Amino acid sequence: MLTVKSSDLKKTKIDTLAVPVCEDKNIYDDVSLKAVIKKALGLKEFNGKKDESVTLYDLPEIKARRVIFWGLGKLEKIDREALRTMAGKTVKSCIQKEPADLWFTVPEAKINGLETSAVLKAMQEGAYLGNHLFDKYKGDKKKTALKKINFRVAASAAKKLRPISDRVAAVCEGTTLAREWINIPSNDKTPEKFTRSIVNRAKKQGLKVRVLNESSIETKKIRRSAGRGSRQSEQTQPGNPGAQGTGSQKNHCSGG
Repeated sequence: MLTVKSSDLKKTKIDTLAVPVCEDKNIYDDVSLKAVIKKALGLKEFNGKKDESVTLYDLPEIKARRVIFWGLGKLEKIDREALRTMAGKTVKSCIQKEPADLWFTVPEAKINGLETSAVLKAMQEGAYLGNHLFDKYKGDKKKTALKKINFRVAASAAKKLRPISDRVAAVCEGTTLAREWINIPSNDKTPEKFTRSIVNRAKKQGLKVRVLNESSIETKKIRRSAGRGSRQSEQTQPGNPGAQGTGSQKNHCSGG
């Protein structure tokens, strides 16, 4: 879903281009980008202040149909969290518009000591998490997550930065999975179902998994490692990823 590309904005056809803008400093080297940012900053309603945004269409300097300029605020206040928030909010606003594709321009200048790799990582994290929709219980799914989000970087840095996407996706997938487990109501998150969910996820990652019931744990003499306090470990609690209750039997999941 996350891709890193280098592209000539004068030649590459883009449906929606998102451009983070610093309020008091230029953070791009690309001449075309600087030209369109100057146009946006020339508008009364946009100064690059934090969370300000303006959208322009069919600018002659680049081949993007729609350009969303999003303010980051003053340079000294920009950090990883500001970049994550900007990317997440931008993606959420784009989900409503259902663009054919979405590109982010990644700032080329150092931001408060942050290298381009750190800036890209923060932006990708925000975009991935902002693109997550928990609509399992909605009959009418009006929103659709974006299938691909592109991040435009300088050609000289593209090869070095591409591996970041896979690492970010792996971490964020775990985060969104945790969110889903939390949001699932308890009547649909019984210990049995929760255990099966963990087992299925583990197997997809190539892990070997065994589900142990209480008698198996007693036989292997590993009761104390299953949980602190014998009384607590003997109780089946909804949402406990290590236990699956089936009548008087308790099942425990172990993977390796």
